[in-house]
Amino acid sequence: GIEYVSDFYGGVNDFIDTYNEMKEANWKMSDKYFHSKANYKATLRGPGGEAAAIKMSNLREITDQRIKGDSRASSLADQKANAYGRQQAHLRANFVITDKNIPYILNKYRPKGLPSKY
Repeated sequence: GIEYVSDFYGGVNDFIDTYNEMKEANWKMSDKYFHSKANYKATLRGPGGEAAAIKMSNLREITDQRIKGDSRASSLADQKANAYGRQQAHLRANFVITDKNIPYILNKYRPKGLPSKY
């Protein structure tokens, strides 16, 4: 009930925070990393956070295709990064996670040279 709703809104905020980080970083080839990071952080919150991750990811891809004109292939690649972030959260659900761990956990999509603060 209340925990699910709280986690859902926390997951939405994880997406907002990660989007702002991506804009701040302004780093080439980092889009997939930030996709996976938002999904990872939201999913770590639990079922409500994961539901937010799925809804936010789908909404973004619909918007990117219909408004920005992104290709279906581009959206599928983004969704693969989204799923990877959620999967990594499930693998680590019982561990203590800090922001310092995230670059190593999500290294599959992390671009070389991206500052360590992200």
